[in-house]
Amino acid sequence: MASKQNLLDNLNSTLDLQRSRINKIKGLLTQDKYENKEELLQDFQKIEDIFSQAENLYSNFKNTTGRTWETIKEDSHEVFNALVGSINQLTDKFPKEDFERMKEEAIESFTHSVEATESYIKQNPLSSVLYSFVIGILLGKLMNK
Repeated sequence: MASKQNLLDNLNSTLDLQRSRINKIKGLLTQDKYENKEELLQDFQKIEDIFSQAENLYSNFKNTTGRTWETIKEDSHEVFNALVGSINQLTDKFPKEDFERMKEEAIESFTHSVEATESYIKQNPLSSVLYSFVIGILLGKLMNK
């Protein structure tokens, strides 16, 4: 079962990474600056369909045992490879600067969030400690269930 768990972890990691890439592409598609927007939207819809298949396979894979999971494992490789390949092909149709700009905006947003959190903690140290304590207790209870 260790190999099944390793594969599950790898597939979950792949899903998370591809979900992030899909969200970046979705953000780019909201802009009206692309002459080939219709083509991009059609390609994006295909990717969303493949991603949905990948999520379903992952969900089914988590709940299987024995020989069934061997079959799903083979299917998952095909679907996940198709997903990654399709996303790579679609991202190649966008200017690289668009992705760089999105990356910079995400970093700025994250930095702003960290600064706002630090500011709140400095202004409300006792409340922050209390919130952290309560969250820790709740997470501990959830983890023990």
